[in-house]
Amino acid sequence: MKITKYFDRTITALIFLAGVLLVTSMLLVNYEVFMRYFLNYSAAWVIEVCELILLFITFLGAAWLLREEGHVTVDIVHSHLNQKMRIALDIGTSILALVACLVLTWYSAASTVDHLQREATLVRSLTLPKGMLMVVIPVGLLAVSIQFFRRTWGYIQNWRALMTENPGTEKGK
Repeated sequence: MKITKYFDRTITALIFLAGVLLVTSMLLVNYEVFMRYFLNYSAAWVIEVCELILLFITFLGAAWLLREEGHVTVDIVHSHLNQKMRIALDIGTSILALVACLVLTWYSAASTVDHLQREATLVRSLTLPKGMLMVVIPVGLLAVSIQFFRRTWGYIQNWRALMTENPGTEKGK
């Protein structure tokens, strides 16, 4: 499907941007160390920018990480279940995570809009528009929600395939 390819390209672009931000953060930290050690000068803005970069990296990369199944898992229960129960558990946890992400997306979007309307600012050594910085949160959570939906749908397709292969298992046999 075209929309699936477009979404995959989008989250690949987001993870690329997160990688660029990670390299930028590394360079900024090295700049700060160099300036402090050799020139006895500290740029306070570097720490603030690196903090914001960490926020952006988290929300830009989460959907890609989920697509790649790269999250840490504790499969002590999962590994002892039969295939049917594993898929059922995967469907259930994916649906719960989807609902949680949708709720968080809604509330973070509402908070972001509120901050944008009030023109709230983040005042430290740098003065930045808080709403503009917060936009990455609902955008990232929406991407994760979409990826959880895709994941759930994939597990449902696996369930259907399993039931087609073994029709007797549907009745608990």
